[in-house]
Formats: sequence, C-alpha cells, structure tokens
Amino acid sequence: MITQDDNNSWTKVVTPSLRKNLRESSLCCYRNACEIFEESFILYESERYSRSAALAILAEEEFGKAFFLANCSFQSRWDSVIWKALNGHGEKQAISEGMIQLMEFMGSEIEKSSSFSKLQREQAISTFGHLYLNKERVNQIIEPIKRKYIKKRQRDKMKQNLFYVSINKEGTVVSSPGKGIQLDAEKCIKKTDGIKKIVELHYNEINLSFECGPTHN
Repeated sequence: MITQDDNNSWTKVVTPSLRKNLRESSLCCYRNACEIFEESFILYESERYSRSAALAILAEEEFGKAFFLANCSFQSRWDSVIWKALNGHGEKQAISEGMIQLMEFMGSEIEKSSSFSKLQREQAISTFGHLYLNKERVNQIIEPIKRKYIKKRQRDKMKQNLFYVSINKEGTVVSSPGKGIQLDAEKCIKKTDGIKKIVELHYNEINLSFECGPTHN
C-alpha cells in the first residue's frame, strides 16, 4: 500500500515482501561497495592515490546506502524522503559520516563508564550504545554534518577533484588529479573501512546473513 500527497511525497507500508526487497538491495549495495573498495586498494598499491581516494569515497557512499536500506527494513520505514536521500551523493556521504560520529560518541561514553576490551567495547556499543543517545545529542552531531556534506558538498567536491580536471571560465586548468597524495588515499581508505565494519555490525544485529568483504587497515 502506498500513500501520496500533493507534493509528490509518498510512504509505503513495509510488508514482509518489501522488507525482503530492502534487505536484498542492501546486500547488493554491500557487495558492490566491497568490490569498489577492493579496486581502491589495488590502485593504492599501484601508487595511483587520487583514483584510489576517489573510489574509496564511492565505496563509502555505497556502504552508507547498504546501512540505510538495512535499517529501513529493521525500522519498517520506506518513503520518498529516504529514497531521494539514497540518490544524492551529499546525502549518502552525510549518512556515512553520521554513522562514524555516532559510533565514536557511543564508544567514548561507554569507555568513560566501563572497562572493556576492544571486542567487548564493540559488543557493548551494539547492545548499550543507544542508551547514551537522545534527540538533542543526535542533532548536535547531525546538523553540522548536514551543513558540511549536503549544503556545502565538501566531501563530494573533494571526490570530483580527485577524478576530474577542473577548467575555469578562461578555459585554463584550475586543478588536475595527477597521482595524488598517499596520505589522502590512506585517510579515505581508513574511513571507508570503518564504515564497512559498522554496516557488518548492523547486519549481525538484525540477523542479516552476509559474506564479509576485504578489510584494509
């Protein structure tokens, strides 16, 4: 069943069939992200750092999409707002950054109040992390990310600059990717690997069967 208003926004009831579709789509995005991520690392090893970093950001977006789709199946929500977000580069980059910052916040709060090994800490975040979040704290994390990633498109501009030659109005080159900087590629790969692990943690939480892709530290 679908409801729609005059602004062309819509909401669908998440039936068992739709939930299955969302989970299958999430897994498809996850597998694609793993392939892109692996190609990013191959380029890194070939010292093609600009392309490596750009592909790592693309994989980051795809992992974020995989997380979002899986979460929609779990939260029983599917509507035009989410669907549009999944088709916007800035929105997907914001999702990924939000995932990381929320996990870091929950981890730091758990670390302050308890003593866990690294493995226990990850399990504690999964089990108790939500207890440290409230609407105010979530907004404090999310709002700056929206400004940076969606309104200003800083991450997406970075990705574009890593891929393309930029030309100004006089017809001359403003910037060219070249081979790139190794540290930039390393940072992008590290971030994407962190997002990948968050997706896999969420899959375990909702009992979604998957096969782990490659990890690069």
